[in-house]
Amino acid sequence: RIQILFEIMSGDKNLFKNAGVVSIITIAPLGFLITRASVNLIFSTPKSVPVRFLIDFCTLVLPSVLIYTVLDDIKYHLITVIFFLTLLSTTVGLRKRIAGVRSLLDEEYVFSNSRVFVTCYRSFVTLLTVVCILAVDFTRIFPGVNAKSYHYGYTLMDTGVGSFVFMAGLVSPEARSRAATSKEVRNNLRQAVVLVIVGVLRQVALIAINYEFSADEYGRDWNFFFTLAAVKMLSSLVLCCVPFGVRQPWVFSVLVSVAYELLLVKYKFKEFLEKGTGLNYEHNRGLINANREGIFSSFGMLAIYFAGLQLGLFVFQTRANLRENTKFFVKNCVVACVFWAITYYLHVHLEVSSRCFGNLTYVVWSVAHNLTLINVAFVVEIICFVLSCYSGEERDKGALLYDFDKTLVIPGGCQSCFKRNKDEKRCSCLVFAISSNQLLYFILGNLMTGLVNSMVQAHGLDTMKALVILVSYMITNTGIISYLFHRQIRLKL
Repeated sequence: RIQILFEIMSGDKNLFKNAGVVSIITIAPLGFLITRASVNLIFSTPKSVPVRFLIDFCTLVLPSVLIYTVLDDIKYHLITVIFFLTLLSTTVGLRKRIAGVRSLLDEEYVFSNSRVFVTCYRSFVTLLTVVCILAVDFTRIFPGVNAKSYHYGYTLMDTGVGSFVFMAGLVSPEARSRAATSKEVRNNLRQAVVLVIVGVLRQVALIAINYEFSADEYGRDWNFFFTLAAVKMLSSLVLCCVPFGVRQPWVFSVLVSVAYELLLVKYKFKEFLEKGTGLNYEHNRGLINANREGIFSSFGMLAIYFAGLQLGLFVFQTRANLRENTKFFVKNCVVACVFWAITYYLHVHLEVSSRCFGNLTYVVWSVAHNLTLINVAFVVEIICFVLSCYSGEERDKGALLYDFDKTLVIPGGCQSCFKRNKDEKRCSCLVFAISSNQLLYFILGNLMTGLVNSMVQAHGLDTMKALVILVSYMITNTGIISYLFHRQIRLKL
């Protein structure tokens, strides 16, 4: 009944392709909230790093793995159960703390500029992506409806590249400094070079292990790393040439996406992307012809990058208190609803979203999807913030999770991450560990995916073996990234 209701509300089954994209992305945020509300606040924060990691893995990673794979048929029921468990744990946590909530709205805190919801959002998206890049190879447990669409569609894995590009714009140096200085340009170009190197190494590795991949996704020689590098270079070029670009990046997002859509629809450029040039057996000859999907979809990704940059300019503005942050959240919700409405209109009256081509519908859908996730992450942060406060008399005694310099500890985090002595080891807070080494975590996932496929025949592997391999894969890569965070090791491109 829940699934039927969701499809009726969407207005068109193809719009979300029965994958439950909007609902399924809330699993990780809800698991994170359950951990912080029930385990860390109602009971006590475990001091043991392995225990902390195990709790984070069981509440954040394992539910995502199961619901994306073997429990996909009952995902809506499980999401409902997890939602009510979250509601119950937060209600119990708020029972003794609600008295001081109203006074928190206007009181100034360093929390106002911590932007933990951005950290949570980045970690949730990256975690989902790392799970899916290996799970999709296990055809017995991973539903085909969640895999990347051939040319057109709205699936779970279609959100990946758009989300990563949006994140890159959201936390870009231009969004933080509000200027495209020579330093930012050099950093972007350096990152682009590193991404090209990683992309080349990935292609070589795929050939070495004889890994089967679809050339219709990006092309014969292209991959995601090349797309992200192209977006970095193109955005730097545009922002350097046009002075006002950093202040109004939404203008470039609209211009690029609309101009590219006109090229696709009015001038029949879409036919070239679908079929290539020449005879059927020649459609993959030549560098541009063989990689046309990846090369030209970069323009759609560039529009998504500028949209993320525009949001980043608002996110990194200084806000004095929780009330101003709440106003930002309300505005963001309104904008997200507008983008969902535009997505539906384009879907009905123009064309279906195409990740392969990066068309206008995909651009708008990606922005709507990511705005929704950011709003979910913001709600998680607000709840964790309130749960970190005690009520009335206790709160007046300074029972808030303050550090020595009146800095509010990250909501839901533990104080061992914020000691006065910076040389002390951090804990294994998984969300913050993933965000601190996001690209390394993604590269590690790709490397381990190739390693698994070189050792076993993933296609057709029985359910139990596939699930054991997938869980072991997630334990290994999340364990490594948590250990690096614990040791304060960070790979900075």
